[in-house]
Amino acid sequence: MAATATRQRTRRLLGVLLPALAIELYARRAKDAAALKTPFVLYERAESALRVAHANRFAGAAGLYPGQPLAEARALVPGLAAAPAAPAVDGRDFDRLAQGFLRYGPRVGAFGFGRICVEIAGSAHLFGGEAGLLADARARLGRLRFAARAAIADTPAAALAIAMYGVDEAERGERKKSSGNSSVSPLSSGPRGGRNPGWRGEFVAPPGRDVPQTPQAFAARIIPPGAGDAALDPLPVAALELDPDTAQLLRTLGLKTIGAARRQPRAALVKRFGKAFAARLDAACGAVFESLSPIVEPTDYSAFARTASPVTAIDAALEGARGLAMDLAAQLERDGLGARRLALHLFRLDNSSHVEKVDFGAPTRAPETIVRLLRLKFEKGAQPVDPGFGFDAFRLTAERVAPMAAAQLSAVASSENGFPLTGSEDNSRAVLSGLADRLAAALGRGEVFFYAPRDTHVPERAAREVPALGAATIKNAPDAWPSAASPGGVPYRPMFLFPEPEPLQVTALAPDGPPARFIWRRVSYRVVRAAGPERLLGEWRRGEDHMRDYYRVEDAGGRRFWVFREGQMGADDVKWRLAGTFA
Repeated sequence: MAATATRQRTRRLLGVLLPALAIELYARRAKDAAALKTPFVLYERAESALRVAHANRFAGAAGLYPGQPLAEARALVPGLAAAPAAPAVDGRDFDRLAQGFLRYGPRVGAFGFGRICVEIAGSAHLFGGEAGLLADARARLGRLRFAARAAIADTPAAALAIAMYGVDEAERGERKKSSGNSSVSPLSSGPRGGRNPGWRGEFVAPPGRDVPQTPQAFAARIIPPGAGDAALDPLPVAALELDPDTAQLLRTLGLKTIGAARRQPRAALVKRFGKAFAARLDAACGAVFESLSPIVEPTDYSAFARTASPVTAIDAALEGARGLAMDLAAQLERDGLGARRLALHLFRLDNSSHVEKVDFGAPTRAPETIVRLLRLKFEKGAQPVDPGFGFDAFRLTAERVAPMAAAQLSAVASSENGFPLTGSEDNSRAVLSGLADRLAAALGRGEVFFYAPRDTHVPERAAREVPALGAATIKNAPDAWPSAASPGGVPYRPMFLFPEPEPLQVTALAPDGPPARFIWRRVSYRVVRAAGPERLLGEWRRGEDHMRDYYRVEDAGGRRFWVFREGQMGADDVKWRLAGTFA
């Protein structure tokens, strides 16, 4: 028991159920307020028939339920309003809504449409405790006019089960104790304590049940650590998300509640209902660990902060990011790491969020560098930043990290723009990395490239484009290329070549000698110096059998060219071409 209690204390989860989300999203997109005030359903085609997919609280009170044929629903409720469901659009909207719950913790999982779980064990204190966190969620969902039910428990299954079935029962008991006091708890809302009797997720209230008067409400319950079993026992077995046949069989045998099923011998449960039912029961009670499938992969290095009032100015948002960068730098420095990719999450008042990501060519943890690149992203990024009603929370996470050893770059002063004045190799790499970071932040990650050498002797294929933010590119930049100059300091080849070698008309004193005069682009050049030849053959693995003799030549005006003769000497098909010019 001691081990179980320790595990329960170290894991706390917020389960949120949005039972009318599909109807509310439709009403928002279609600007149809009647969908929330009169009997209304969304339908879809299933099994060659139109069936109800979602029913609002008025339709549910009239006895309509998901899966019911639409014709039958219209016969039961004359004048029923209906519209086709849009599951793809609803799914995208739900994903954006789930992103907003990252403000409550770095691990957010979606358990189907309208069901969200958040691990809050290490972040509830940022909101003043679990009650403060629920109050914040109530305010934000209330502004969005989304009906919601929430619970905090020790396991994901327990949190969602209690959110679905355990909130009404808890409030009913509180109302009996309060002797008519309508203020049930500080987490309730509305004149009836935030309770919506018609809410049952996708489950239907019995016909004739009173329709709740509050169109939007928030109901919540906090289960103390270690008290999950007692809270689950009175709930129906359907709270375990079983298949309909298993749930019906349990009710037929009299096992209507989770507590009744838990009191049965384990071997008999597995033999009669299978291992799936036992696994769901163990997951809810915490006997086995149930993990979340996070919508965003969490990281070990993250900093979070809330604002006293909503922030609408970008400069103010960047000042908030500066403080987070300093906190994150301390975490990374402690472990000898630097960030290769950072993500800044800006959470708006309407529970939506904006994410800006910056990449670094080399690991870094300097707050000023981070803020400077974020400013470039905000000012010149392809996606404009819309603060909406304002940002009220920020989270900075290091999505990719790499070892970063401490190094003394320079002991002399720097120039006005911050570049080191020394010419050491380490400083050159740092300057190159900083340039790549700034260009990528302004132009986009895929728009900045470096040239890296390729293992070939064919000049046209000797270089290849690689992303500028590749670690190996910058780290090995000074050493990767072969020597570009002869011992006398004369370059072997020009730095840049023409995209395609250009034809020349050449006059040579000997068939195998360098050119004495050539015409390029209708201009004649007289050669006064020449070096070569450098003979290069085609790559046999590509089926190339050509032979080239390259010459470095200089004309009377001091201009230098790199030309080559292609073909066998003395043959009729010999061609001269210009590969490039020297600077």
